[in-house]
Amino acid sequence: ALTRQNLPQLRDSGEMLSAKGAYCLKAANGACKVVIIATGSEVEIAIETAKQLEARGIGTDVVSMPSWSRFMEQADDYRAALLPADVLKVSIEAGTTFGWESITGNDGLRFGIDSFGASAPAEVLYDHFGLTAAKIAPQIKAALGAPVVPDVQYEFALLRPGGNALLLGPITGQFCSRQCCLCGEHHRF
Repeated sequence: ALTRQNLPQLRDSGEMLSAKGAYCLKAANGACKVVIIATGSEVEIAIETAKQLEARGIGTDVVSMPSWSRFMEQADDYRAALLPADVLKVSIEAGTTFGWESITGNDGLRFGIDSFGASAPAEVLYDHFGLTAAKIAPQIKAALGAPVVPDVQYEFALLRPGGNALLLGPITGQFCSRQCCLCGEHHRF
């Protein structure tokens, strides 16, 4: 495939897998709990999201779906094999999420851009609209009911006026409410 974007090559097979409209690009390492479906350059985001989920023990397939219409023309057993009924289906599209519910189902997650007119470098827009693995993976974990544990443990506290401790994550800078390491109480901010 040709592109103006600087994208990694994710598949080296010469077989024309796109002919069926969709194919499994990456199979889950364990029992599959999630299928991430993406098209075009978003497949790279899907692969990175799958890596993060797999690192947390969540089996994740990645399906590249360059053509909805060709995929819908395939036999039911082929479609069911790619998109099993008993897994969470997630779509990633740097366009509208409209129509993706026909693929993800009403209970699936759909990540995309449902507004018009934003202009900035792609990486800025992707971050703004939540189209990054770092922003998508926690939402998938939450949808599965998996505990969302930050990648960074809170390592220090700042003492606020009045003796309240403000707990900070050293990388994320997010505030949290957990037992204060200074006084042992829970502070909410």
